Amino acid sequence: MATIIFVKAVLLILLVASVVKFVGLVIEFVIENVVVSIIIALVTLAILVVWFGYFNPKGKRERLAEEARQLAEENQLAEENRRRRQELMSKYQDEEVVERIMTRRVWTGQTAGMLMDALGPPEAVDVKLLKTKKKEIWKYAHQGGKRYGIRITLDNDKIVKADVKDEYVQKVLPP
Repeated sequence: MATIIFVKAVLLILLVASVVKFVGLVIEFVIENVVVSIIIALVTLAILVVWFGYFNPKGKRERLAEEARQLAEENQLAEENRRRRQELMSKYQDEEVVERIMTRRVWTGQTAGMLMDALGPPEAVDVKLLKTKKKEIWKYAHQGGKRYGIRITLDNDKIVKADVKDEYVQKVLPP
């Protein structure tokens, strides 16, 4: 009887060992094949990206055309800014004033002409003619109804006050 139990135990141990070995082989096979499959997929993806992104003549032509268009726009904008800066320098003869106007800034004491050069024409103007002065409120950034993002008060064509509702609309410089 003890021999039968011993034989059964040995057979059970051999069976467990065989199952463990089989499972190990299956896991090893799956892992090796998964790794190989992932590597093959990545290499294929890289080849497709390189081919269609860089070596495909149509893609290359499109990329070069887009880069040329962007460069032309940048050059045109730079030329317009240079020309505008020269015009403003000949008009105001002050580098600081020209820089403020080019960056669309508003400050107390700025003239109506400088404001027009900085922000362009207002969307609406309220004018009050008093005995000794002309008071105007120039309004920019219409937000609906009677609301405006920027209200600039001018007395005799000089800014005395600037109300800016939204910081992103316009920066106001101190005098």
